[in-house]
Amino acid sequence: MGYHRHARLTLGGRNRKSILEPYLLYCCHKDMKEFAQFRLDILNQCLWRSTEEGNQERILLTPKAFAVLLYLVERAGQLVGHKELRSAIWSDAHVGPGVLNNQILSIRNALGDRPQNPA
Repeated sequence: MGYHRHARLTLGGRNRKSILEPYLLYCCHKDMKEFAQFRLDILNQCLWRSTEEGNQERILLTPKAFAVLLYLVERAGQLVGHKELRSAIWSDAHVGPGVLNNQILSIRNALGDRPQNPA
């Protein structure tokens, strides 16, 4: 399985680290995960972004996109394959790679990750 078949949110391509890896901090509250300027509220299934003004902005994600992001955040620094991710998120249904690719794209857009201009 080649690198391109892995669902890893990266900036800048194959030799870059996961965008979650260097920033993942576990909060004292077990239902929150923080990375970069984002806060993943597991209990309420919300993604929040800290603005420059210090406010919190809610970012809308579909339930499946949230589940994919949570799965990846919980495995920050690990390479997660498409097959593993599909079976974890869609355990009760057969879905093609395009479905997962669309979820990854929506997550990248929500996080502001642009492959042509990585942060």
